[in-house]
Amino acid sequence: GNLLVRLVVWAFVAGLIYHFIVGVKHLLADVGVAEELQSGRTAATIALILSAVGILASFVWVVL
Repeated sequence: GNLLVRLVVWAFVAGLIYHFIVGVKHLLADVGVAEELQSGRTAATIALILSAVGILASFVWVVL
């Protein structure tokens, strides 16, 4: 396929991955997990790392 189309699809998938992982983090916070400041920061860091790994994996899958 066209590289531009692949990049657009990847951008859409990257947004979905980030939204899903951060949504799970917020759902966990709703039930009382990682509500304090330090644990919340740790959960946010983990969510960012997981999102970055997922987004990089989706780049390899969609674009390459």
